[in-house]
Amino acid sequence: MQEITIVLNDIGPEDVIQIVTDNGSNFKKACKLLAEEYPHIVWQPCLAHTINLILKDIGKWDDHKAMIQSAQYICQWLYNSNSVHSMFKSATGGELVKWNATRFGTNYMFLESFMKKKDQFMVWMMSTEYRSSRHYKTEAGKYAFECMTSVQWWANMQYVINDVEPLYSFLRFADQDKTPTLGEVLMEYGSLKRTYHTRFHSDMARCDRIMEIVDRGWLVCSKVRMRTLLVPYTHMLVMRLEYQKMSLETFGKGWRDFLTSTEQHVHYKSMSSFVENLENSHMTLLRGWQKIEALLQLVGGLCLVQKHHIFR
Repeated sequence: MQEITIVLNDIGPEDVIQIVTDNGSNFKKACKLLAEEYPHIVWQPCLAHTINLILKDIGKWDDHKAMIQSAQYICQWLYNSNSVHSMFKSATGGELVKWNATRFGTNYMFLESFMKKKDQFMVWMMSTEYRSSRHYKTEAGKYAFECMTSVQWWANMQYVINDVEPLYSFLRFADQDKTPTLGEVLMEYGSLKRTYHTRFHSDMARCDRIMEIVDRGWLVCSKVRMRTLLVPYTHMLVMRLEYQKMSLETFGKGWRDFLTSTEQHVHYKSMSSFVENLENSHMTLLRGWQKIEALLQLVGGLCLVQKHHIFR
């Protein structure tokens, strides 16, 4: 809290409308206290961290957990012996991508790197060089041989990768150097849903199982997101209207009505009440994910208008 306050004072509270952190309880608590002092500043959970937590939950499924642990056991065996590592590297032509204990997306990146070397691993396991070596006779060596020469083991790995591949693409999108806009995030999320429905159209039970976890992670902060989206943009629009006297004709009658209502709530306390009234008037949207998306699409449109017109 103290460090956030120092940075905030350096920048100037009046120039800050949003703070983005990971989903840690300490950050949530600090930003909640900050919002009490500065009602126009809102907290938003990091998109990449939210997706990472979704991958963590999926990784707890029995089939995913068993596959990850099996591949990790083999990987540890490959790297714990210099001679085994040398043989493996020579046979497959490279290294495996190692996982990170706190970045759950890397578990699937690791499996993907394993899968790309499937043919090389199978040839190596069946080679005379390996089967005549002392490593083949060890417990770990026999386990690696049984797994990597099994068509079913590789099929199970591909099954697990297919479950999370669209989500991992979404994580890469969220974790890029260039911060995506709200409109881009909404489009990418829509693409994610379409990909899952297309990929698993013949197995909707599997699709629903995955989307249940995805939607749960997305909806954890749905009310926060609504407030996060409305407060900053109304605040920025009000300030632009005050300082630049922007013509409302640019936005057409629909945007003119919205901005007029926003002008009437310039003060932060009034604006807070204004946003709460909006939330209450859209409570029905919180009862179903499809209706929540409708509201987010509306606010996404505001962001695109703001991006192309206000900050020119």
